[in-house]
Amino acid sequence: MTSSSLVPGADTTRQFGRRQPIGAGHVMLAVILALGAGLRLWGVRFGLPHDLARPDEEKIIGAALGIVQGDPNPHMFLYPSLFIYANAAAYWLLFILERAMGTIANRAEFLAAAAADPAVFHSSAARWGVSLAWRRLASCTRAGASCFPGG
Repeated sequence: MTSSSLVPGADTTRQFGRRQPIGAGHVMLAVILALGAGLRLWGVRFGLPHDLARPDEEKIIGAALGIVQGDPNPHMFLYPSLFIYANAAAYWLLFILERAMGTIANRAEFLAAAAADPAVFHSSAARWGVSLAWRRLASCTRAGASCFPGG
């Protein structure tokens, strides 16, 4: 039984390698994604350098820095753990980069720098949030487009 017999009138043939013309739907999608990213990026540096102006990120940063210190348990489950681990991975990469450039010598110096000037960590957490929100918006629009392929 072919898939075309399951849905009367369905055309299941696909032509790979042929580009579809850019229509109004594609333009609207690009506008929505650009607007969504712009609105999220607009507030990335809100409240800096005052680190307590954004208490949610303060908790996430503290848990992520605890993971960088060597404790894989975030000890806080008010927020999704994956986001905390993603921030910890970003901070770990930042540590490796700064160590390679010679600006810090060890993890203790890195954590002391984080306590002295947390603005880099706040903006990093906010940028991760923007990136994930933009990807979520893009995947929702892809899912919607697959549900309604003609429109």
